[in-house]
Amino acid sequence: MALILGLPDQAFDDNGVVMPAAELYMFDDASPATPKTTYTTAALSVAHAHPVVADASGFFPQMFAANGAAFYAVLTATGGDPDQPFRDWEDIQALGADDTTSFDQTFA
Repeated sequence: MALILGLPDQAFDDNGVVMPAAELYMFDDASPATPKTTYTTAALSVAHAHPVVADASGFFPQMFAANGAAFYAVLTATGGDPDQPFRDWEDIQALGADDTTSFDQTFA
């Protein structure tokens, strides 16, 4: 399975201040109102909570999904409203071709 790439590892506000316990909502890229599951392991056996919550230093855990899965991601502060995101990203991809943490992708 695949590691989700394209998101920051750590949440910061516009002034560069760490956002402890920031929330990252993951939605289906084709249907941004539909939550989409991410997983804690490459085996896709344990789902993350929705939203995925950063630690006290603003770091998010690794997130995994099926290879090629596309996400719309929304970042909010603790208790924020995903309909009013602090920041958002479209077309976030899960990349990797097997159930290890290695990558098997070619970039042109």
